[in-house]
Amino acid sequence: MAAEDKLNSYRKQKDSVDLTMEAKSVLDQIVNVDNQLNELTFREAEISQLYTKEHPTYKALMEKRQTLQTERNKLNKKVSSMPSTQQEVLRLSRDVESGRAVYLQLLSRQQELNIAKSSAIGNVRIIDNAITEPKPVKPKKNSCDCFRYYHRVILFCRFCFRQSILAERYRVP
Repeated sequence: MAAEDKLNSYRKQKDSVDLTMEAKSVLDQIVNVDNQLNELTFREAEISQLYTKEHPTYKALMEKRQTLQTERNKLNKKVSSMPSTQQEVLRLSRDVESGRAVYLQLLSRQQELNIAKSSAIGNVRIIDNAITEPKPVKPKKNSCDCFRYYHRVILFCRFCFRQSILAERYRVP
């Protein structure tokens, strides 16, 4: 990465190897705030498609962004009170860390989108076009007629059998 190369060349040029604990703490806080701001930018892009700028969710997002920006300004004031060499090392280190964080967020987002795309598209292929038949395929009228005829014969036989049984019961000898 270009930011890492700049940081390494500056450290070699100024013989500066490490940051103090205070500078490291400020760097971590700045990187954390920058990461949150980047994440808010992604969320703002998603939310702006769903809601208007007057929606409470969108307003809350903007308020959070404003709070994080004021926090970043406070941290930048702390950095400006440090010696110039330390400021430059801190600025370059922040660029490296922020670049890494943005890269990881984009990589994560790309993987999420790839998963969503994979789940939306299946292995479905159209083999041939659909053809409409002029006559209905089912029910077939001939098979239905045969079934009706068979059913009526069975019912008639049952009726005759019952009649013969009843006739024998009530026959007077």
